[in-house]
Amino acid sequence: CTHLGCVVTLDKGGEQFDCPCHGSKFTMEGEVTKAPAPRSLDRYEVSLLPGGQMMVDQNVRLGPGEKLKV
Repeated sequence: CTHLGCVVTLDKGGEQFDCPCHGSKFTMEGEVTKAPAPRSLDRYEVSLLPGGQMMVDQNVRLGPGEKLKV
């Protein structure tokens, strides 16, 4: 979460991301729908490793509207 760094989870209905710490909510695209989060979720580059594992590179942020390439 962009409020204090808590790990967000997908809600039971699979329709949004929720922050368990302070109640922020985000759309499936990561946009804030309920504060206290001050901005959208960060999006990072994702790659597929041999053996089928996925790696998230937190050094490469994606810009608004930029699509993930897996």
